[in-house]
Amino acid sequence: VQTAVTTGPVAEQRGGYQTASAPPEGALVAVRFAAQASMADVGKFLDDYRASTAGGPQPGNMYRLRIGDNALAQAELAAILGRMSQEKVVEFAAAVQ
Repeated sequence: VQTAVTTGPVAEQRGGYQTASAPPEGALVAVRFAAQASMADVGKFLDDYRASTAGGPQPGNMYRLRIGDNALAQAELAAILGRMSQEKVVEFAAAVQ
């Protein structure tokens, strides 16, 4: 009887984990880096665009990057993607929905 009483409430308290922070803002983009890009080149690219990795590598050697800390207007995101596409370190860049 004592075992059932002490373990009963523990079993009832099971639950999932939950984060206490709000989800990060910023725009998500998918990027494939050029094969000849060095780690230093990729690091400079991430610094230049205030980007951080949010996932990857995924199939096709794609990385998901978070750009900035705030949500971006569509026109601003399109301009950033246009500049990214011109970078020698990048083979492909597109917005992620």
